[in-house]
Amino acid sequence: MSKTGVQVKQITLRSSALKVSILTLGGIIQDLRLQGVDHPMTLGLKDVAGYEGPCFHFGSLIGPVANRIRGATATIAGQIWNLPTHPIEGLTLHSGPTGFQHQIWQIQEQTTDRVTLSLSRPHDSDHFPGNRNIVLRYQVKDATLQMEVEATSDQLTLMNPANHSYWSLDSDLGIAGQRLTVFADNITETDVDHLATGRVLPLDDGAFDYRQSSVLQAATGPRLDHNFCTGEAKRKVRPIAKLEGRDGVVMEMSSTEAGLQVYDAGELIDGGYRNVHGHPYGPFCALALEAQSWPGAERFSNFPSIFLAPGELYHQVTQWHFTQKMRK
Repeated sequence: MSKTGVQVKQITLRSSALKVSILTLGGIIQDLRLQGVDHPMTLGLKDVAGYEGPCFHFGSLIGPVANRIRGATATIAGQIWNLPTHPIEGLTLHSGPTGFQHQIWQIQEQTTDRVTLSLSRPHDSDHFPGNRNIVLRYQVKDATLQMEVEATSDQLTLMNPANHSYWSLDSDLGIAGQRLTVFADNITETDVDHLATGRVLPLDDGAFDYRQSSVLQAATGPRLDHNFCTGEAKRKVRPIAKLEGRDGVVMEMSSTEAGLQVYDAGELIDGGYRNVHGHPYGPFCALALEAQSWPGAERFSNFPSIFLAPGELYHQVTQWHFTQKMRK
């Protein structure tokens, strides 16, 4: 039950290789299990209260705009919109306290291997313009989980949602020693507040060059909270990243999106709520891989646009494919 008294439903999807739990709160991926592996692949809570508290981003669909918006303002159709302001950082973070991740989604269709959820957001209900209708679909097939997001609006608005699951593929939590590959040649520059400057930088074998499989160092390496440019615009679904666990589990991620935010969870806390792993979550215990367009695109015309006009359809497809290799 949510704090507003609305029932939160859990939906279980099954395929020959996967079992996935989805919540109607926030469209959350609560749990994901791979056949033959006795631990979860993603961080999740057993308490709804935790998702309504410090862990609202665990596995949820962040929207309408994931990541940060400078100054908590955006100019849309010539009008300045005052957006939700983070109480400490003075910017808009993950669309604020009334974003998609805080809403109870409606079940439109459900079978053993797929579910369709819907959400309607009235004009200005979350400080963003337009009466918007969003559809969120999850489907499992063999060892692949697919997420599909569609959205429409009756006014020009911003739309850049992202799934915010934390992935950790080993029986022992922690990203140190896991290997990451990101199929991107460039990265968007950020300032000290993690806000985009508008510059696009080549990786050129620097500290964040993950074009070749690289071992994650967690607290001892460069901190990761960056947008990797996986394209210059939306394209057909293609590989954007690969995460390899120490125990042999591999997750390959594909998406239509032009960017991938990679966050090392260095500030992660679980608030003491019961979770699917059975022991506390802490800093660097998992990796967030958020397929989206480039953060800051509402401000910089050289970034792929995140404006959604009346009559247009926003469409995202993101897939996670799991395999298990034999340990040497």
